[in-house]
Amino acid sequence: MSGAKLSRPGSTQSGRGSGSDIHVSLKENEFFKSADEVLLKSKGKTAGDGPIRLLEDILFLDISQQQLIDISQVSLCLRLKICIFHSNFVANLEPLSNAPSLKIIDASSNRIKHIPGELFWSGFTYLEVLYLHDNPIANLECLGMLTGAPKLRIVTLYDTPLSLNNNYRHVAVNSMWHLEGIDFYLISDEEIIQVSWPSVVNDNLFQLHIMPSKHVGELLVAISLFMT
Repeated sequence: MSGAKLSRPGSTQSGRGSGSDIHVSLKENEFFKSADEVLLKSKGKTAGDGPIRLLEDILFLDISQQQLIDISQVSLCLRLKICIFHSNFVANLEPLSNAPSLKIIDASSNRIKHIPGELFWSGFTYLEVLYLHDNPIANLECLGMLTGAPKLRIVTLYDTPLSLNNNYRHVAVNSMWHLEGIDFYLISDEEIIQVSWPSVVNDNLFQLHIMPSKHVGELLVAISLFMT
């Protein structure tokens, strides 16, 4: 008898009786992981080339595609500037609150339903780029929460239930006046202009801040720009 197939975030898993439910629960416990100190040190980068001694020395962290459900240990990375944890099963952004120097956050393709309040985001005085696409975010009020981030320039919310709301882009533009781009669109004073990717693919600004973070090479280059 084959094992239960795990669902992607947002999908449902059906079982046949309580025995099947227990089996799925056990398999999930084996599948999901927590971001421990060993993982963070192996996936992090500091200003130097030597081994990472303390989590608080990590400036760049890429823990994407690690089957993570818990990133609470990230709260110990006090000097973190770039944090990438897309394609996991994370639902809580609170552990990031101890890293006020963050400039780029990629939380896309997770299980995030709720966005922390405006006070939470007001602590990120350097945050410029926030990827939230492909999450089960549905509440239009989350756009008001993000107004707390005073320097947020780029945000992605496509492939979310929220993006199905015809007014969400209009609300975002008129709520976050400091935004320069939403999803694959630039924002002008008069209108939202769709970006033609071939025309900007060689632009370093867009490579670093708008293109999906699976292009880790570009984000690695970003370290030299953001460690000042």
